[in-house]
Amino acid sequence: MIRSFQIIERPDTTSREIGEKFKKRLLEEGIQLNNSPDLVVSIGGDGTMLKGFKEFYTESTSFVGLHTGTLGFYADWQADEADLLLEKIMNEDPILDRCPLIKGEFELESGERKSFLALNEIVIKSKSISTMVLEVEINNDHFESFKGDGIIISTPSGSTAYNHSLWGSIIHPTIEAMQVTEIASINNSVYRTLNRPLILPKEQPLTLHIPKTNKEILLGIDGTEYNLGIIKRIGIKVAEEKISFARYRPFPFWKRVKEKFLIETDIHK
Repeated sequence: MIRSFQIIERPDTTSREIGEKFKKRLLEEGIQLNNSPDLVVSIGGDGTMLKGFKEFYTESTSFVGLHTGTLGFYADWQADEADLLLEKIMNEDPILDRCPLIKGEFELESGERKSFLALNEIVIKSKSISTMVLEVEINNDHFESFKGDGIIISTPSGSTAYNHSLWGSIIHPTIEAMQVTEIASINNSVYRTLNRPLILPKEQPLTLHIPKTNKEILLGIDGTEYNLGIIKRIGIKVAEEKISFARYRPFPFWKRVKEKFLIETDIHK
């Protein structure tokens, strides 16, 4: 049973009302509201879960999603099931699904180094309307000279997000791998790119060398933009850390893929 919790809500009336109900009931049960919680309940859409990950992630924290937004790939529960989820949180121990994250390490021109974990993806793009150039290494061996609009490196959990819109593959979220997907790559006599998504195992890191001509780049991590200044080199790998999702009932991943992408629904209902 959990001893502490935290709630993160989408900023709408329905989500806030559900969030207040959860807080009231869980506090009445003697479960503490804590910023280093055993369980984070995300009430909203996928963006809410990403925000919760950014604010509260530790390896000992688990996450569960209740869907009130327009996209809810991370949500196991619908808004009309809030009471059922609440009862299960108070009375049952969940099964924990441990899913891989990716880690990006950024070497700046100043000599400083920054690192970030990502649940969905790391996006690297030109900050201007012109294309960018990257020298790409896989497992410390040169692979290609990339020219194009950018590159996305996604987790298996994030393979159904931005990566999917670029015809990237969908990967089961428990597989320890990462996917590299190019954005509008260019092939000519100087720059040769594979122009296909690559799936790399945990043991093979990706390194991107950024020529000085690129100046500043646009860096996005799980939908948040970061301005780190001039970046010389980026190393990305499957992280040692994982995220735990609290499953209070079975999680049929491929059924969820079918529902989100193959069955028509009216998101405005």
